[in-house]
Amino acid sequence: MTKKLFILGGGGHCLSCLDIISSEQHLVVSGIIEREGYHNSLLKNIPVFPEHKLNTLVNENHLFFLAIGKIGFCTLREQKFKLMKSFDISLETIIAKTSYVSSSSKIMEGVTIMHQCFVNANAVIGKNTIINTQSLIEHESIIGNHCHVSTGVKINGGVKIGDSTFIGSGCVIYEGVNIGKNVSISAGSIVKRDLPSKTFYS
Repeated sequence: MTKKLFILGGGGHCLSCLDIISSEQHLVVSGIIEREGYHNSLLKNIPVFPEHKLNTLVNENHLFFLAIGKIGFCTLREQKFKLMKSFDISLETIIAKTSYVSSSSKIMEGVTIMHQCFVNANAVIGKNTIINTQSLIEHESIIGNHCHVSTGVKINGGVKIGDSTFIGSGCVIYEGVNIGKNVSISAGSIVKRDLPSKTFYS
């Protein structure tokens, strides 16, 4: 049976997510929820609802998915996740069919795993985290809540990454490295050592 899905966020990340969701036969995207004054009434022929309609939609028992990206130290995605949880909503997790996710890994609520990713044995992906296109999460690595692992990142085995951390495109994180909370790592960086919380690394 198909279920109605409403997406919070109508930007570029949403477009990529729609591509993945379109292959999920049990889901029909029925609306996109955006800020007041959003410039489109439709996005890819999907109706756009202002955020003040959220309470009504929640009461109608629909499914919800968060499609807001995260760059650097931006906290908007985390804020909207907490907003949805204040309505006691369980957010959907979306995994592209082109990705491999080990059966021994643990994928938490509200996670997005984009195309051609690998999540290997005993890895953990925290709540509301994005694993973006062609990224690798190796065995026993733990990614915290509200993180964004950008495109083409390689996280080797046994890495630990704290909550609300951003890892830019093409980064390589060496095996066993510990990265704190609220860290931003610029694109193309190679990280060979531990990084403390609230750090910018390039």
